[in-house]
Amino acid sequence: MRLAAAVLSLICLAISARGEREAEPKIAVAPLKGDAGNKVADAVVDALAGKDFVVIGPKEVGREMTKLGLSDELDGKATRKLGAQLGVVAVIDGAVVKSGSKRTLHLEVHRHGKPDAGFTVEFKTTSSPGFRRGVHDEVAKKLERADEPDADDEEAEKPEKPEKPEKPEKPRLADAPARRPASEETGKRRSERADDDDEPAVRKRKSRRRQDDEAAPLVLARVAAAYRSPSAS
Repeated sequence: MRLAAAVLSLICLAISARGEREAEPKIAVAPLKGDAGNKVADAVVDALAGKDFVVIGPKEVGREMTKLGLSDELDGKATRKLGAQLGVVAVIDGAVVKSGSKRTLHLEVHRHGKPDAGFTVEFKTTSSPGFRRGVHDEVAKKLERADEPDADDEEAEKPEKPEKPEKPEKPRLADAPARRPASEETGKRRSERADDDDEPAVRKRKSRRRQDDEAAPLVLARVAAAYRSPSAS
């Protein structure tokens, strides 16, 4: 009975540990330039592996690169292809440069759909706690930034504001019928009235002229008769 309980508890712990491990981000470390025998790359794997990451080492990554026909120079297209094949969220590659007693390690973190992010670490030995801590913390920062949405993605997620209906345009003054000034209207009315008042006077003058023209022959006839009357007597 006790044995069965112990076995059951071990199975539960294994399932729990497997679930936690599957929830950790999976990353791949590719072979590094200037790193004979993958010594520094293996040290990078040791610095990253643990409770925070699931890491695929340089040997396995190198084999997949050969199968896919990829060169040592990993560009954006190659890292996307390699990451999809390995099922990882990021591919790490880089180079080791030796200068005197010190060596410099430059790593590039290639993330799907994100810009590459790199950093550099100076070290004397890969077994030092400073080397392990520096590599681990820098990679963790880069992957945390990868989880943050881009500004373009945030803008795309925002719902579009409904467009306001366009207001009808007000008639422009140029399109409206022109109104005459009040002074012009008043002057026109006065001139019309003046014309109406002057019309009877013109008619009166014409009638007087007609009367004068009609009376002129009578006056002449009378004058002529006056001159004739003495001679007749």
